[in-house]
Order: sequence, then C-alpha cells, then structure tokens
Amino acid sequence: AVDSIYVWYGVLCTYFGHHSEAADDLIRRGHNFLQKLRPGNPFVMWDTCLKAVSCFSAAKTTGKAKYNKMAQLLRSKVKKWVQKGNINIRHMHDLIEAEWHASKG
Repeated sequence: AVDSIYVWYGVLCTYFGHHSEAADDLIRRGHNFLQKLRPGNPFVMWDTCLKAVSCFSAAKTTGKAKYNKMAQLLRSKVKKWVQKGNINIRHMHDLIEAEWHASKG
C-alpha cells in the first residue's frame, strides 16, 4: 500500500506542477525504484516518462545540474524502449524530446 502511495504521489506532483518535489523524490528513491518494486508492470513506462518531464522542468526552473542529469538518464531509457519497438510510449518520447529542447533554451 505504501508503494502505491509513492507512485501516485509522484504522478500528482507532476500533474500539479510540483516538478522539483517530484524530481527530488525520484533522486532520493533512485531512477529504477518502481522497476525493481514492480518488475513487468506497464505503469513503469508511464512513471518513467512523467518523471523525465518533471526532471527537465525542475532543471529549467532551478538551474540545478542534478535534475538535468536525472532527466537525461530517463530520456535515454525511454529512447531505448522506443528504439526496441515499444510504440506505446512513442508520443511520450516526443513529449520528453520537446522538454529536452525547451530545457536547452
């Protein structure tokens, strides 16, 4: 039950624009926390994409390198999934790419 609260906490932080809070929580728990907790769960893909958006947004607003580093790691992970043929997150990949371009200025 506590693990489910973590997942929804992160989603709601991203949804309501609390990107630094979502990114800090992700850095504290580790980028693959949910993947280890729930291997094979399809929500892992969506959570990774949402966290990437939050990290890019937090990096842009705060200028902190730790957020950009985490965002790049998540961006790379999503990019690999798409290259391996996962069409289910292709539009999320495009959103992450747009956030990446926006974060560069």
